[in-house]
Amino acid sequence: MIQTMKNSILILLSLIIISCDKKENDLWEKIESHPLSIGTEWNYNRELIVKKFESEISNNIIDIDTLNFNVRVWIEKDTILSDTMTVKQFKSQEEGNNWTSEQYMFFDSDGLKCYAYANAGGPHVFAKNIKGSHAYIDFQLSELHIGCITKKSSGIIIEDIPTLNVKFPLESGIKWTFRHPTETKPLQIDKTVMGFEPINLKGKIYHCYKISWNYSFDPNYDGIEITDWISKEGLVKRQVIFNRVNFTTLDGHPDGSTQVVETITIKEFK
Repeated sequence: MIQTMKNSILILLSLIIISCDKKENDLWEKIESHPLSIGTEWNYNRELIVKKFESEISNNIIDIDTLNFNVRVWIEKDTILSDTMTVKQFKSQEEGNNWTSEQYMFFDSDGLKCYAYANAGGPHVFAKNIKGSHAYIDFQLSELHIGCITKKSSGIIIEDIPTLNVKFPLESGIKWTFRHPTETKPLQIDKTVMGFEPINLKGKIYHCYKISWNYSFDPNYDGIEITDWISKEGLVKRQVIFNRVNFTTLDGHPDGSTQVVETITIKEFK
C-alpha cells in the first residue's frame, strides 16, 4: 500500500514537471514570420543617454544629457523595384525631426530581407558645448527594422546583396550573416540568438528572442554593441551602446570622451 502511494506520488510529480516544461516550451515556440500587412504600425520611444567623461582615460563623468524622441514605423504599400522585384515599403519618422527613412523589404524561405533603402536625412544628437568644445555626434536611426547605419541619400540605394535582417523561423541558438562583405561594403555583420527573454512594457509582456550583433573586418565599429529583442510583433526593443567616442575642441585639442547609449522600446503595435 505504502509502495503504491509512493509510485502514485512519483507519477504525479513527473506529470507536473512535464506539464511545466510543456508550458515553458509553448511560451517560447518558434516565431515563423514577421508582420507584413499594409498599414501595420509600430510606435517607439527612443532614449539617448550621452555621458561625457573628464578625459579619454578617466571614468569620472562630468556631464550627462538625456534625450527622448517618439518614432513611428509603418508599412506604407507594396511596390516594384528594378521592374521585377516586389517589395514592401517600410517608412520611419521621428517626431520633431524633418526626416523620413524608407526600407524596401521582402520575405523568402530564409526570412525577412532588405532589398533597398532610402534616407532623406536623420536626427542629430548634439553634446553640450563644454569648455568651448563644438563637437557633436551625428548618427541616424535610419532603419529600425534593418538596423544598419547608412549614408544619407536622396534616392533609393539597392543593396549589393539583399541583407537577411531576421532569419525565420526564429528560435534559440540560431545564427546567420546579416551583411556579407562586398567590394563597396567590406563590413560583415553576423547575428546570434542568445536565448529568450520576456520584456514587460506598461503591463504587457512580449515574449522575445534576444539577438546580438557581431561585427567583423572593420575597426571603425569596435566599441559598438547592438542587441535586439524580437517577438511575433516584430522589433520590441533595441539597445545600441557607443563606447567612448573621443571629442576635440575647435582648435584640435582633446576634450574628453563620450559614451552614448541608445534604447528603443515599443510603445504601441497595431
